[in-house]
Amino acid sequence: MDQDIASFLAEFGLQTLAKTFHENELDTVGDLHEAEVASSDLAELGVTALKKRKLVLKAVAAAAASSLNPDATLQPESEQMA
Repeated sequence: MDQDIASFLAEFGLQTLAKTFHENELDTVGDLHEAEVASSDLAELGVTALKKRKLVLKAVAAAAASSLNPDATLQPESEQMA
């Protein structure tokens, strides 16, 4: 969750928006989660493509889930459900 926003955005080809995110005090993936950033917020920040907004939100949610339960990503899915 502490991944730098610039490297996170680069994963989606959105590295040019890093400055805008920093200006809005969104410096890490954790900041996006804590601010409860929604699709409309991402649009205001310059993420215009709906698909990219959804991918970013999905990645933020996944990062939040793995930080709450770091062992979940290490176990096979069948063991997680047991």
